[in-house]
Amino acid sequence: MAVSQSSTSRAIDEVTNALNHQAVFNQWVHFPRNLVELRSLRTQFFKNQGFAGVIGCLDCTYVALWPPNILNANMPEHIFICDSELRILNVNAKFPGSTHDAHIWRTSNVQPLLTNLHQNGHKSFFLLGNLIYIA
Repeated sequence: MAVSQSSTSRAIDEVTNALNHQAVFNQWVHFPRNLVELRSLRTQFFKNQGFAGVIGCLDCTYVALWPPNILNANMPEHIFICDSELRILNVNAKFPGSTHDAHIWRTSNVQPLLTNLHQNGHKSFFLLGNLIYIA
């Protein structure tokens, strides 16, 4: 398929803008909004993967759309959370690639929510992630 770089860049820009529109993004990417949704995720994760108490998986990844011959130390790093069927529940893309994963997690909007749940006696909801997140 012969598509120019400028056409590809425009298409990526248009698709990205469409996906980031609040009405679209919030419909498809959202963390559970209440205990019923959290319990449903926990049940689904146990049924699909066999992990008790898990509501999602957490990971950081570098996302770069530059050609491979361009080296850039400030490629954006994204922390994302997905459920047992790999649906994205949350994304945090505020920091450059030089930012430590644990810092990205500590500044995410999900971390205080899970901390609050735990402090209020709801101690059976967990995210799976790398050891680095236990900071």
